[in-house]
Amino acid sequence: MANRLQVATQLDQIRVELIQLSLWQAAAPPAAALQSTEPFCIDTLDLSQWLQWILLPRMHALLDEGLPLPGNCNIHPIAEQNFNGFTLDCNRLLTAIRELDRTLG
Repeated sequence: MANRLQVATQLDQIRVELIQLSLWQAAAPPAAALQSTEPFCIDTLDLSQWLQWILLPRMHALLDEGLPLPGNCNIHPIAEQNFNGFTLDCNRLLTAIRELDRTLG
């Protein structure tokens, strides 16, 4: 149960960091963009959109419904590559993502 609480806390931290970095969007992308079959919807969304509109809702749904959590996500490597070139300081966001990976791994 503590693991689920840790995951919920880490998901909230990712949300907070996206908001702090002004990467949180008020409007959802087009429905077709959310239907991509590519990993991280890389062909239709940027990573911050994927975090907001795919990862966070799906993980919260798993938590809310008491369903098993994924055993391994490995989001941090792509996040590090993606946010490395940003002029914003994304270190806290990257830390939150790394901690989520560790908790689930």
